[in-house]
Amino acid sequence: MPHRVVITGDLLRADPKGHCDQTSNITWFSDLFKNNIEALDFQVDVLGDREGGFPFETLYALAYGKLDDAVRYKWAKAYDLLLDRRVRDFLAGYFADATLIFFEASPNLLNIVNELGQIYINFRTHPLRFGRDLIMACQSNCPKITERLKRIAISPETIARETQIFRQNCQSRAGEDCDGVIVFLGQCRYDASVILNGRFLSIDQVSEHISKIGNGRTPFHKPHPHDANEEAMAAWKKIFPNSQPLDIPTYSLFVNGKNMQFTSISSGATYEAELFGHDCYCVSPNNWLKNSEYSQNFNSLLYEYWFLDFWKWIFFGENFESLLDFRNFSPDRLRKVIKTEWAQRHF
Repeated sequence: MPHRVVITGDLLRADPKGHCDQTSNITWFSDLFKNNIEALDFQVDVLGDREGGFPFETLYALAYGKLDDAVRYKWAKAYDLLLDRRVRDFLAGYFADATLIFFEASPNLLNIVNELGQIYINFRTHPLRFGRDLIMACQSNCPKITERLKRIAISPETIARETQIFRQNCQSRAGEDCDGVIVFLGQCRYDASVILNGRFLSIDQVSEHISKIGNGRTPFHKPHPHDANEEAMAAWKKIFPNSQPLDIPTYSLFVNGKNMQFTSISSGATYEAELFGHDCYCVSPNNWLKNSEYSQNFNSLLYEYWFLDFWKWIFFGENFESLLDFRNFSPDRLRKVIKTEWAQRHF
């Protein structure tokens, strides 16, 4: 195991003004892990946080040239494909001789680490958002670390318990008359999860299939709470011109609706809807539905990553038993750090 650890995220995710969209995420994410990893005598370097120091201007000049409104499409074009050699070499200089700890790394960044023959652990927030706390999902290119993650991963029984607890606590009756409808769940227009093969996907690219699964169902659409994404809603209405917006809270629909069909590009909300027994379909294969190959690449953690013993277990195979004590779980701990709610959970 290298003596150096680099904590970072999707450094290539630029906005039109040349700022990295992931700076705030890299900051809270590195704050979460840095002290515990340093306690194991690793040198820890953080790339791209609010402390500054990383040369984004140089990186974006190499990767995108001119920065304008098209930069998000340039980011998407390279997201899951091979980066230009100059960009790969530039980033490799910062990644060299280190274990990489990423938050929501793009596939092209993971490819660089693989080219270097180094280890990465890539974290992201799990799509279950209604639980007593947010969940971390992670993957690694190191078989030994992957096996250790599997041994402490959240079980299907725990997911089922969280679902049942939420169902029992939901006092709202909104959505009880939603029977047999089809609902399109919108996403943020520049969400990484809607990228496939270098482009942003649209629901009307599979209009024939959507028409079939929606046959006979009353259509509705529900924009993302943080981005109305009118273009995505318009694409849905090309398929179902009579679709109407749905104002009922998302989780009320999941709990109270009957025989519903939820459709999205890749929204984690479809995963949640499936937990409540609804039929779901995603355009992108990079989704979290139960039969998805993509989701099988991740192991999910409820609380273990907060503790020094987690890193002792991951890096050295030590202190496994201490991580199994559920009394270590503290509700809303990660949620308070991220300070983001994706949908109304309390009624």
